[in-house]
Amino acid sequence: PLPATSRPRLPLAAARPALRTPRTAPSAVIPDPLMPPIANATAATDFGARFGSLRGKDVRTVAQTVGAFTEKYGRPVPAVYRTAVNEILVTTHLAVVCAMWGYDAVFAHGFVKSFEEVFGFYPGDPEDKANLYKAMVEALLLDEGKMKADSDAVAAFAEGIASEAELIAIVNGEKESSSPVAATLATIKKAGPFDFYCSRPFALGIFKIMNAVGTELTRENVQRWSVALGLPSIKLEGELDVYLSALEKLKQAEQLFAEVSAREKRKAAERLEEKAKKAMAAAEKDAEGEGEAAKVDAKEPVA
Repeated sequence: PLPATSRPRLPLAAARPALRTPRTAPSAVIPDPLMPPIANATAATDFGARFGSLRGKDVRTVAQTVGAFTEKYGRPVPAVYRTAVNEILVTTHLAVVCAMWGYDAVFAHGFVKSFEEVFGFYPGDPEDKANLYKAMVEALLLDEGKMKADSDAVAAFAEGIASEAELIAIVNGEKESSSPVAATLATIKKAGPFDFYCSRPFALGIFKIMNAVGTELTRENVQRWSVALGLPSIKLEGELDVYLSALEKLKQAEQLFAEVSAREKRKAAERLEEKAKKAMAAAEKDAEGEGEAAKVDAKEPVA
């Protein structure tokens, strides 16, 4: 072998393979057909023509909504409900600040009824749960009274529908209805691609209507309703999965709360029984003392 000093040296490029590929001009960004072109919203696009003026505008943040709730409620939320409160605040906030979102009665119905489901066993007095609801609604800049009235209107509308077929006929204009809820559903069906945002509370409102007219909550039924009502099927199916999972967890929580409540009631009854026994024993002891005193008084001679 050649001495180390006389070995031929290879050029650096040949001795060490390149570890980085040479830079090339950046390729054009391929747009996602499922997402609105927010980043490149210009007047040349329908989305830009509608919402381009909103670029750079201040938008209320999630932190501001959560902070407003904390200030309005003014007390700690029990740990078992903390995740549910945060999730409702965050998901509803993100819907409300969306430029395509608009308030409607179905949204209100879904929000009101889902709150009643999730917080049915909220600890404390009924006033505590009412204050929690009020703080959440006000933090989201929604109208508590209007939401309650609109939710009641949706419930009354759904109760008056005999079947799914009748509801679809009303939405399609094949059957008359004077309910503003029917008009809302018909308007949403005709909405353009940027005229409506399917939020979680709205999806929950649809599920409540499905239950009311006797339609089981399955993916197949949700797909059929999505087509009939002109709603995004993928969005509704995803919300259905979340809702059914939440219902299962809710059942487990309700069972736990029932067991805890029964245990507390049993302990309270035992404490009352023990207290009653002590009171009875004390009364018997006092009665015995009075009896002994009476005997002593009877033995003493009368002057």
